Amino acid sequence: MTILAREKSGVKKLTDLKGKRVAVGKPGSGTYENAKLALSVAGMTFKNLGKVYKIGGKEAAAKFEEGKLDAIFYFVGNPNKYVKQLCKSRKTRIRFVPVPNVIEKILMKNKYYSTGYVSKYFYRNSLNKVGAETFGIKALLVTDAKTSNKTIKNLLGCVLDDFKKFKRQHQSLMLLTPTGITEGISIPLHPAAKAVFKAKKR
Repeated sequence: MTILAREKSGVKKLTDLKGKRVAVGKPGSGTYENAKLALSVAGMTFKNLGKVYKIGGKEAAAKFEEGKLDAIFYFVGNPNKYVKQLCKSRKTRIRFVPVPNVIEKILMKNKYYSTGYVSKYFYRNSLNKVGAETFGIKALLVTDAKTSNKTIKNLLGCVLDDFKKFKRQHQSLMLLTPTGITEGISIPLHPAAKAVFKAKKR
């Protein structure tokens, strides 16, 4: 979850969104549902916000740059092109809102979530000094339980045997660690995958 706020909005934590103009995503979207979740864990609802905009990321970015929004909820992988555009805008500076207290409560109730981090490396022009703690879900590679052990071991070998090379394939993989791959997974690992990761931890 990426939560970004306008510099002049004064928003530095989730509860600062009270009374503000906030984009929460389109109804039914991942952004919308997770914005509701984050606010509820903080003891808030959409009713506590000043004005709620139920719009998608592209439209939210445009309204933000026009000065019509104070903050945006955006459930998206980072780096994201719309967020990058806002970081580079000369009209305003942005701050990513960390949600450390919310993360702990969400992870206690929902095993399919994991901790996340909006890195300063992706958005160098943001006001944050070191990025922002957040929560999210991980992309999963799913297979059939009947897939052979050899196939699974070969596949994981392509990733883990030269992990540094794998991470260079995309910026979003920069913070990934071999042990972190299995964190926040809500379905069982294939037996061969389980054995591979167990061996890596030794």
